[in-house]
Amino acid sequence: MKLFSPKAGQSLLDVGCSTGYFSLRFQQSGLQVTGLDPDVTMIEFAQTKESQVRYIEGDAPALPFADNSFDYCCAITSLCFIAEPEKAIAEMLRVS
Repeated sequence: MKLFSPKAGQSLLDVGCSTGYFSLRFQQSGLQVTGLDPDVTMIEFAQTKESQVRYIEGDAPALPFADNSFDYCCAITSLCFIAEPEKAIAEMLRVS
C-alpha cells in the first residue's frame, strides 16, 4: 500500500489471488477488488470469506477483461508461478 495512494472506490485486479488474503486487504482499504486465479479450489476457498471481493477463475496471460477495466493491477507472489510472465504483465498493463 505504500507504493501507491488509492482512493476509495477505485478498482484493482489481484492477479494470482490464491486464497484471497491480499484481495481482502485491498478491499478493506476501500478498493473495489476482483481476484483472479487459475485454481478453482483457491477461488472456492477465497469465496468462503465474507467480503465484497469478486473472485473469478482465469489465466494471467489471457485476462478476460476489456482494455482499461481497472485502475490498478497487482500480482503479489504470483508471477514466479506463471509460465509466460511477460504475457501476464502485458495483459495487466492492457486492463489497467
